[in-house]
Order: sequence, then structure tokens, then C-alpha cells
Amino acid sequence: MESISTYLHFVLLIQPILFAIQLFTYNAVFSKPHRILGIYMVLISIYFFVNANFITIPAGIDRLTNILVIPLFLSLNPFYYLYVKALTSPRFRMSRRVFLHFIPGVVFLVVSIIAYFGHYLPEARPDTPEGAIIYEDVLQVIFGYPALKFAILIYYAQFAVYLFMMILMLVQHKSRLGQYFSYKENISLNWLWIFLAIYLIFSLFDTIVYYANLYENASVMYFIIMILFINFLGFFGIKQSDIYLHKLTAGKISVEAQKIEKPKVVAEVVQQNANSEGKYSGSSLSLDSKNELLIKIKEIMGSEFLYRDSNLSINDLAVLLNTNYKYISQVINEIEGINFYNFVNEYRVEEAKMLLKDPESKKLSFEGIANLVGFHSRSAFNNSFKKFTGLTPSEFLKQDVNQ
Repeated sequence: MESISTYLHFVLLIQPILFAIQLFTYNAVFSKPHRILGIYMVLISIYFFVNANFITIPAGIDRLTNILVIPLFLSLNPFYYLYVKALTSPRFRMSRRVFLHFIPGVVFLVVSIIAYFGHYLPEARPDTPEGAIIYEDVLQVIFGYPALKFAILIYYAQFAVYLFMMILMLVQHKSRLGQYFSYKENISLNWLWIFLAIYLIFSLFDTIVYYANLYENASVMYFIIMILFINFLGFFGIKQSDIYLHKLTAGKISVEAQKIEKPKVVAEVVQQNANSEGKYSGSSLSLDSKNELLIKIKEIMGSEFLYRDSNLSINDLAVLLNTNYKYISQVINEIEGINFYNFVNEYRVEEAKMLLKDPESKKLSFEGIANLVGFHSRSAFNNSFKKFTGLTPSEFLKQDVNQ
């Protein structure tokens, strides 16, 4: 059993490094999420190295590597949070505030270094052999409570707070997609929900093993779960692109969007902004500018068949109209009463209806029609078609034939 645990432990030293190399050398755009996940993979490999007694003890470096155990332990949860935030937030930046999440790890690093280099006189410990140098747990000496206990309390506080924040970010991301994109395939981040479930289950398992003192008996299971966890995160992390990278770069503000009404109507603009439920507070668009922009949006959507682009984003439309994507979102939401996703898909459904009625299109399958009008998948086509017509495509076709 011990040899199996050692082998599995060794896998956890090597595998994260392999994922890190892939993430750092990925041939696509080197995004912030890839960078964060790559650094995490390096740290998790180091964490399992400093805990690998079968390496550190024979090498005589166990006391030295022990300095890093608790600091690394307290740095893992922040990386999960930052990775999810980098994927779900269009305004995520690697600012100085990011490093605040690692304060507990830094504090315990200092404590560990002090404990390593500091020593306490034998008379402080009467039970110690004369002349022995005693390296103490600093927090144990000061508070009578070991550093590991403090670290575990902080770890589970991190776990609870970060889990809640990650769930909140995923919920907000799901609602935000409809404002920015005309599709949800490959950007919905549904796999992260599975990641959070595994994260929760593993943390509960880890808690039970620790407090029930079952590590020796459960070490194989622990390592297997951790290997599966790392593989899951690494596999989907490499595949996942940075959703908001370059897709929401604000286009230049058009001449029409820059028009600010004369003083006589400034009060009207302020009142309109106040009535927009705070979502677009600060926008300089007057009612006339909004209507004018909506006309241009509909004209280009219809004449250029933009909706046929299955990867159409609100920024693509903003660049073509030489305006800011936030203005387009505001106009569609306030005047049309729907988000960008439904706005575009309504165009797609309307063309699909015409194709279903057209005898020349009878040779096309439902999936072929879906792809032609801009849907990524048959399921997305069916859902939107049912939403706007109350019928599935097959029901609509039957109804048309009967008429």
C-alpha cells in the first residue's frame, strides 16, 4: 500500500509540471487565465514535493522544505478564486490588490523562516537534553496553539469565502453572456460548476481524513482524487480560451454617440439615466441618439446578415458601427427590452422560418438550417425557435404543411 501511495505521490510531482509547460507554451493567445493556472500547477507540484518525505528525508532537506508547507497550503485557494475570476470578469486585471489574497501565505512564510533560523535555550524546555538546539513552532511558543491549527482554520475560512465568491461569479457570468454574445457554446463555463463540485467534495473528504486521523489508511484514495482533480482542471484549462480577451475591446465612439445635447435638454438626459435602474448611469445618450443608433443597428443586421456569423459578439457590431459596445447594449436593453443574445437570435429564427417555408430549402436538414442562419448547434436552434414561435421547428413545419 505504501509503495502505491509513493507512486501516486510521484505522479503528483510530475503531472502538474507537464500541464504548466502546456499552459505556458500554448500556441493560442497567452491569456491571464492560462498564466494563473500555469503558476498554480507549478505551486501544486512544489507543494507535493515539500510533502514528499520519501525524497526530502533521504536527501536531508526535510527541515528546509518544511518552511514552504504551510505557506503553499494557504496559497492554493486564492489561485482557484483568481482563475475563475480571470475567466468570468471582463475587467479582471493583475493589479497589486491581487497580492492581498496571499497575505496569509506570506505571514506564515515569515513565521516558518523565524522558526527555522531561531532556536530556544534548553532551559526553556527542561525535558530537552543539555546542549540541544530546539527549533520551535513560534505560534506555539507565543499563543500555546500550533501554527498548523491556525493554518487549517484560515484554510477553511478561505475555502468557504472563495467558494461563495466563485459561485457568485459564475452566476453573474451566465447572466452577462446574453448581454455580450450571440451564442453560449464554449463560453458558458459549465465545466467550472463541475470543478466547484469536485472542489467541495475533495475539501470535505480532506477534512474528514484529517480530523478522523485516517490519512495512513486513506492516502491512496486521497492521491487518486487529487490526480483526477488536477487532470480535470488541466484538461479543461488548456482547452478554455479567454472569453473576454479582445472580444469586448471598446470600439471608437461614433459621432452620433458623442453628441451631447444642448443645455436645454440636459435635464431630460439626466432624468433618462436616472430611470434606467442605474445599469447605464453615466451614459450620455439622449433619447434621439438611442433611437438613431437602434435604426443603424437594425439596418446593418438586416442588410449585412451579421446574425449568420455564429460567433458574433456585441463588439463586432460596435466596431462596424464605430461606436461603444456599451451603448449598443443599452439601446437594445432599454428600447427592445431584450438582451443582445435574444436580439440576434430573433433574426436567426426569422430567417429559419422563411427557409422552412421555402420549397427550395426542403433538402436542408434542421441542423443545416441552424448552421446556415448562425446557430452553433441544433439544441440552441430548437430552444430559440421555441422561445420566439412557441413551436419546435418540426411542429412549425407540420403546421405550415397543414395550412
